[in-house]
Amino acid sequence: MGMGICDEVQTKEAEHREKRLVPPEATERTAGMMRSVVLVAVVSALLVLASSTGAMAASEAYFTTQLTSNIGYDSQPQVSGDRVVWSGSDGTDGEIFTWTPAGGIVQLTSNGVEDYDPQVSDDRVVWCGDVGTDGEIFTWTPAGGTVRLTANTYREVIPRVSGDRVAWYRFDGTGERIFTWTPAGGTVEIPLNGYSGAWPELSGDRIAWIGMRGINSDVLTWTPGSATAQLTSDGRANEELAVSGDRVVWFSTGGLWEIFTWTPTEGTVQITSNGYSDGYPEVSGDRVAWYGYDGDDRDIFTWTPADGITQLTANSYQEDHQHVSGDRVVWIGKDSTDYEVFAWTPAGGTVKITSNSREEREPQVSGDRIVWTGNDGTDDEIFTAVAGPIGAFTDVGPDTHYKDAIEDLYARGIVSGYPDGTFCPESPVLRQQFAKMIVLTLGLPTSESDTSPFDDVDASGPGILYPDHYVAVCARAGITVGTGPGAFSPWNEISRAQFITMVGRAAALPDPPLGYSPPFSNFSDTHFPWARRAVYAGLLQGVRGVGPTWDFWAPATRGEVSAILYNLLHR
Repeated sequence: MGMGICDEVQTKEAEHREKRLVPPEATERTAGMMRSVVLVAVVSALLVLASSTGAMAASEAYFTTQLTSNIGYDSQPQVSGDRVVWSGSDGTDGEIFTWTPAGGIVQLTSNGVEDYDPQVSDDRVVWCGDVGTDGEIFTWTPAGGTVRLTANTYREVIPRVSGDRVAWYRFDGTGERIFTWTPAGGTVEIPLNGYSGAWPELSGDRIAWIGMRGINSDVLTWTPGSATAQLTSDGRANEELAVSGDRVVWFSTGGLWEIFTWTPTEGTVQITSNGYSDGYPEVSGDRVAWYGYDGDDRDIFTWTPADGITQLTANSYQEDHQHVSGDRVVWIGKDSTDYEVFAWTPAGGTVKITSNSREEREPQVSGDRIVWTGNDGTDDEIFTAVAGPIGAFTDVGPDTHYKDAIEDLYARGIVSGYPDGTFCPESPVLRQQFAKMIVLTLGLPTSESDTSPFDDVDASGPGILYPDHYVAVCARAGITVGTGPGAFSPWNEISRAQFITMVGRAAALPDPPLGYSPPFSNFSDTHFPWARRAVYAGLLQGVRGVGPTWDFWAPATRGEVSAILYNLLHR
């Protein structure tokens, strides 16, 4: 994969430490100038994207996060709200994982069996686990942990979930059957009306499936307290249904493929009759999405009762794997190189979310969040993008751990970003950069009359305060004592220990009570006392990973520094 701007930043800053050049953040410029550059970069990028892929709402952007980076094979991502689930290998067999922005990655299984086909609805996860020679159904919630729903010698597969209702397909050697489970009602077998069952789909309490009887395949549905209803009896081969609320959709393969929908009030409606082979519909509320094949390539279509059919793509890409949530439709499209992820909304039009050399697959969507797999050249990893309002930086979105701190400091003119509109929250901070950040945070007056006592700090030009005058103020205020006689090491990355000590000095943090024990052990006679004061004062609140294994000697990231300075301002 090509190097991103944040990777380039770290590489270039290493080079600058050798060449003694100004780092690419241009921190000697005024905060107001940098805000203008950043906003122009963000808006320009969005305008280019809109002109190449369709109109886009000016208030929305997609922020992408790579969730996994390992040697295991990660696949089958699903999403509900902000909870993502997938199947990943632990080197021995398949396991189930989940992720939320607040909780990070949690491994749900570690059991020596092959776990696969995870599904999620709100906080309930279900999956199939091969126990011995057959498959069994499991479910998990944060409050209840893992519950095994089946324990028999049958093959239980293809679990589906909506709210607290789970449904699955059983093959017992004589035929296919469908079961459902709820915490209150336990397990119930669904009457199939003489049909063999196929895998169920469900939404709320409504379960729908394709039933086989002889050469016929028909659509059937069931809800608690009602008899099984047969929705089709047309002699056509009906396939691949989906359900949302009381709306069921499917496609029929008698002749050209066509899309049909049914609701209890409207009955069955044929949506398409257009010369395309239309297949594999998905539905959310009243919006249906599918792909249509015209003999040359596949294009994406959507329909609502109010607006009828809208063709979302008309190009030479091969587009499919469409999914829909609310009014947001996602799919993958293959250009001349590989598959990329696209999204469409009525207000924003079509947006190309990825543009790289990876093969992107298996997109899913829930509300504003999209997940998919992308091959990094070695194996498949899990990615997520969330739609959110355009902020100061293109890489700081709703999932960014330090978003509030970064945006608060940016608004105050304490931090800025890079000319391409990024902030690079995981990139390290140089010691001279931090000197400016802490001086601006404290509001200490700085002028050209402030002279640095360190021989290794470059002198700035007339009218420019960075870096030497900010370093001089830090030394005068007792925030820094340098790294040795006459030395500040301005081009070195500042460690977590160093910057926490400097913040502690700046805030004149008092000692905590004598019996107070921090969540980490003594790592340095110089820096541990300041870290102990800082954690007691709440300055490390919200900093990810602080605890017994946190490496205080690792370089402090821009996100971590922003968080602690934010805490200092708001204590």
